[in-house]
Amino acid sequence: MKKRDLIFALIALGSLSCSSKNQYIINLEKPTQSPNPIYKKVGISSLSLPNYLLKYPIAKRVGRSKIEYLEAHIWADRLDDSLKRELIKVLQAHSTNSEIINYPWGALPDVSVEIVINEFIATNNSVVLDVTAKLYFHKSQKTQIHRFHQSKPFGGKNEDIAVTMSQLFGDFVDKLSYILAK
Repeated sequence: MKKRDLIFALIALGSLSCSSKNQYIINLEKPTQSPNPIYKKVGISSLSLPNYLLKYPIAKRVGRSKIEYLEAHIWADRLDDSLKRELIKVLQAHSTNSEIINYPWGALPDVSVEIVINEFIATNNSVVLDVTAKLYFHKSQKTQIHRFHQSKPFGGKNEDIAVTMSQLFGDFVDKLSYILAK
């Protein structure tokens, strides 16, 4: 009797662990030609996220202060690493000399960029992105702080969340590249 119960338990556990999970990545389109090239050496010092974005399941706000994790929809990579990699990829495409570097730097860049993502989450029918970018210009020792807040609707299906997040983050990176090109 115990052997049979053990076999049923193993089968049940095996079928639960085989449930399919959809994996997603943030993927920004590389611009084919930059309208405003970046001539500065840019160093990305940090990119920080809220803790709910450091988990692998995609988070969705289901109430004013309640978050639900979509266990069947997970990030294929750590979101902070993925966002930083995509940020550097697109900024390098805007750069004339591809001097977009991740911290630690071998030499001091012209501009240090610190990015704080305050909110990046799906709601019932839209995705919200709220970012603060702090730029420090080493030569002039001046600091600029830029705020980006935008929401973008999506079809309401959980499968559409990652695509919409990619589009929103891409909009932010385009605006940041425009600021860096000035």
